Amino acid sequence: MMIDDKLSKNMTFLIHVLKTKKYSPYVLSIINTEMFFRSSKDRTLEYFAWILLWLIQSKRISTLSIGVAQIQMKHWKNLGFISSYKPTLSNVLIILNYKINYRACEKYIETFDINKLSTVEIANIYNGTPRKYYCSILDRSFILSKKYLRV
Repeated sequence: MMIDDKLSKNMTFLIHVLKTKKYSPYVLSIINTEMFFRSSKDRTLEYFAWILLWLIQSKRISTLSIGVAQIQMKHWKNLGFISSYKPTLSNVLIILNYKINYRACEKYIETFDINKLSTVEIANIYNGTPRKYYCSILDRSFILSKKYLRV
């Protein structure tokens, strides 16, 4: 029951913060799942990792997943949301923004025909590994998003 409470609380928060006219149940469920697995403390550490990786000129920076949507830096850049991996104030503010995270996630998954994919396939595309627990939370988030959106 605690899992569903946390997912529901996150979903309510997302819908309140995003305030968009049209929501994708897929994007909401992905971001809700990522929020479930990454606390704000974890995400804060990722911002410090971003700065550290930038300073040491690590090639690992391109695969660092960051933001509430947990999008890899290379996708943030390739999708046109940031122009470089440099942790500038502008880039940090973009990646902190929930609405931009939503749009970035939406833009990333729109290249796939997601309506025809299973949870396992979506998990594989989005995070590279369709772990059973992740897929279970993604399924629950998807059901919840459809309930909230009455789809």
